[in-house]
Amino acid sequence: MKNKKIFRMAFLAMMSAVLVIMMFTPLGYIPLGVLRITTMHIPVLITAMVLGKKEGMMMGALFGISSVIINTLQPTLTSFVFSPFITVGTVNGNGYSLIIAVLPRILLGWSSGMIYERLALYKNETSRIILSAFVGTLTNTLLVLGGIYLFFGSAYATVRGIEYSTLLTVLLTTILTNGILEILLALVVCLAVVKALQTRKLKS
Repeated sequence: MKNKKIFRMAFLAMMSAVLVIMMFTPLGYIPLGVLRITTMHIPVLITAMVLGKKEGMMMGALFGISSVIINTLQPTLTSFVFSPFITVGTVNGNGYSLIIAVLPRILLGWSSGMIYERLALYKNETSRIILSAFVGTLTNTLLVLGGIYLFFGSAYATVRGIEYSTLLTVLLTTILTNGILEILLALVVCLAVVKALQTRKLKS
């Protein structure tokens, strides 16, 4: 029991350190024009599967805070949707920015951990990991883009130089490009890491 508790604390600390390191290196937020492709969801997913949804939510909150920090320190034209401290022209970030930056990431950890937990009796571990990573990543993507559309739709379209009437199409395209890439990255890494940890656990 004591060893299990030590493992959980050590693993959570290690994943938190990995996430912080990723935040301050190109590994965490990969610039793509005015957008960023993120890999920060991956440590959240791994933690949620290995330790559970509670720890996944904690890591998700850290991911969200990191998003506020990086968009404040290294802003792009659209950083106001993630940071209340950023102003672009007459557009100001606000409390909704914090909701978009943090809440979807907490729910990312919760949804992934919940799916993995519910499929505990499912004998195919590969499918279990894939479904957990897919649902968690998609939850994050849909809620972030949905929050942008709901809270900052007009302002976001203006700074992107597009018509508001085409914004929904642009966001759906983002899901089909950036979103799919983030899902594929999550599947590959989570399969490798979680399976390796499960194998080691069985041998110990």
